Amino acid sequence: IYNHFEQLDLCLGSGDDHFTIESTFTGQTTLETRNGADTVEIVSTDGITHVNTGRATDTVNIRGINAQTTVNAGNHDDVINVSSGAFGLGSTVNDINALLTLSGDGGSDRLNVDDRGDTAANTGHLTATTLTGLGMSEGIIYNHFEQLDLCLGSGDDHFTIESTFTGETTLET
Repeated sequence: IYNHFEQLDLCLGSGDDHFTIESTFTGQTTLETRNGADTVEIVSTDGITHVNTGRATDTVNIRGINAQTTVNAGNHDDVINVSSGAFGLGSTVNDINALLTLSGDGGSDRLNVDDRGDTAANTGHLTATTLTGLGMSEGIIYNHFEQLDLCLGSGDDHFTIESTFTGETTLET
């Protein structure tokens, strides 16, 4: 139990760690996973949150955020999933309630955004560095990815692709 802090810094060891952020306090939280093939689950954030993964192949699953959150994936082949549940199982991105900034950094990195479970009619907009709409309050800023997979829901969506980055972009409607 911790109380009355403005900042919390967590550093994991060199093993293959599985770390879950259930929620954060309103101050700033920084998690560094360091080495090892790590998995980070972000269920919710209430304060500014930074996640920096290490030098191995890592997976970050982002279920929801309520405060600005940044993920830097490190120097290997990493996967970042943005969806309220397991990717591909009818999840939404409606719980992305603040700006989400994602960097694939080095290696061959993949960003998966899954809104398949959303039955509402949504509007979305994709550029080479941003994804907005789809029920997210501020959207996603992304860079240094080699692959982006985006799955829309079953509602009557209106989606605009203004531009894409130099890697591979797949849109499933």
